[in-house]
Amino acid sequence: MIKRSHGAVAVVIILAVGLVPVRFGYILATYGWLGADAIWTSFPVTSLINLALASAYYFNGSWKKAHMRVEDRPGDDECIEHAEATREPGGALNPAG
Repeated sequence: MIKRSHGAVAVVIILAVGLVPVRFGYILATYGWLGADAIWTSFPVTSLINLALASAYYFNGSWKKAHMRVEDRPGDDECIEHAEATREPGGALNPAG
């Protein structure tokens, strides 16, 4: 299997923080004030927080330092197998037929 997203651990952590503690914390903090609407308002609030965290990570620039290791590079056989694999015509760059 070809790995395309190396070093994406920070992004997964950002999403996990936004989805679990921030969302549930917002719901618990505002449930007495908003009632059941706290659940629905938590979606845009946590999306904005995820946007802010992801933007901070992007503008920090530490993701530019990530490099693929030579050991992670796929072998020639795997590259040929991937290039010659049967696929749907809509999925190919130059579909035949």
